[in-house]
Amino acid sequence: MFYAMFCITVIQAQNNTSQDDNTNRFERENLNIRLGPEAGFPLGKMNNTQALGIGASALLDIPVARRFSIIGYIGYISFAGDKMPSSTNKYSRTSVIPIRAGINYKLTPNFYATAQLGQATVKYLNVSQSGVSQALGLGYFNGSLDVSARWDHQYVHGGLSSFIVKVAYVIEIGLKK
Repeated sequence: MFYAMFCITVIQAQNNTSQDDNTNRFERENLNIRLGPEAGFPLGKMNNTQALGIGASALLDIPVARRFSIIGYIGYISFAGDKMPSSTNKYSRTSVIPIRAGINYKLTPNFYATAQLGQATVKYLNVSQSGVSQALGLGYFNGSLDVSARWDHQYVHGGLSSFIVKVAYVIEIGLKK
């Protein structure tokens, strides 16, 4: 029932496009790829052993309805090991390689919310594991620039979380109708 209602809503949203400029500003008709650097700040358990993380990612945005788009995301981020308590040694680096799919929902013509779910391979304290990965975030998108912040959580090693900030350059693919 929910799936049928969702499909009908998506079809109606695609057919009810208005010529009003304010309404059309919500629409994204072009596929786009977003490439850029990321900075990560460890949270929770990960904050005890890791410092700032630096990485990069690519995101494919496929518009499917007036305010919705489906996204595919792949990234790499490496967190520096923090100093061990009462020692001059440091913990080993942590690397995270997430591959996720999800949705973007436009809240306003330039701001959006995102939810992603997928899989990540994580090397934490010299042990590699793969498991479920999720992300929730907010972003600003103006057509050529994407600035976003999100909470990432990997369900490996007892659960590892981080707060990620990303700035990406947008490459549009295709022409508007």
